[in-house]
Amino acid sequence: MAGVVLSAELADDSDRGPWLYALVRSACQRRGLALTCPYARLATVPAEEPAARMFSRLPSSHRELVELNLRHALPVSAIARILGLDTQLCAELSRSAIRRAADGLADLDRSDADPHESPSAAWRARVQEVSFALALLRPPGPPPGLRDQVVRTCVDPDHAQARERIAAKARPLTSDGYPVHRARLGGAPEEPAPEPPRRRSNGCPARCPGTG
Repeated sequence: MAGVVLSAELADDSDRGPWLYALVRSACQRRGLALTCPYARLATVPAEEPAARMFSRLPSSHRELVELNLRHALPVSAIARILGLDTQLCAELSRSAIRRAADGLADLDRSDADPHESPSAAWRARVQEVSFALALLRPPGPPPGLRDQVVRTCVDPDHAQARERIAAKARPLTSDGYPVHRARLGGAPEEPAPEPPRRRSNGCPARCPGTG
């Protein structure tokens, strides 16, 4: 909804996708960090449990980098703008996050790994392993009716004041139109230890609680 009001602030219109991610991330930061990893309480079948366990043990900052890089396939330059980071630093942090995720996939290790493969080939294999785990484990979608509610609020003239209030909360913006990165407040609670993923019975998904 903020994007409807602030679209003229975006310097490069072709950058709209990452910009919307940044607006959503800024709104999530204002509401506060989730106290539980979304993967920790996601109902799973046995085949999904190693992937759910790996993601639930990753720090939230690493999960974010893994998701943006591999699930959403965003370039590092776009991720750097979303997170308010230097591009080179973002690339290094992304590699570290993917490496840590791959290290956590002990239950999904390749049985045919070649100990003599080149570093570049080994890295590609690790990226593929984590990408495969992401494909196995899909977070639940939005609640029913939410999309219609958002679209209605974005276009209905009667909701103009609501849109302006939401957009005001996204400010200040950078010269590129991105929300100014909000550093984590001092004294904010650390993310607690993850809970083990719940297993689905009979392959049917259980309701996933909200994550904050």
